[in-house]
Amino acid sequence: EPLIFAFMVENQLMRREYSKRKSDGLNYKDKKQPSGCIFMFDKNDKTYKGMKLKYRHYWDYLDPAKAPWTIYMAVCRGKGMRYNAYGYARHGNVKLESHPLSYTGFLDETAKRN
Repeated sequence: EPLIFAFMVENQLMRREYSKRKSDGLNYKDKKQPSGCIFMFDKNDKTYKGMKLKYRHYWDYLDPAKAPWTIYMAVCRGKGMRYNAYGYARHGNVKLESHPLSYTGFLDETAKRN
């Protein structure tokens, strides 16, 4: 049975953020979702996946035999949005721990493991 990891970002379309267009001075709604990247490493520090986050949600199946997994996520231009990370195991428990890192710490940790 695989583990399921999911990462979701607040929907930008539901926020009330407007700005003025420089060309004609009219207001328009900001619809840009923040981008980011995610890196996943198994218990042997082998890279499972490294990719750019283009959408407001991401999910993947993880092999429980290669646990514990280390997952690094960085979101650029988040503008104070909420982020949620979920883990699901059909039979058993999943424990998620959060360890805040600076951007340079994120780069150092992912480069060290590659």
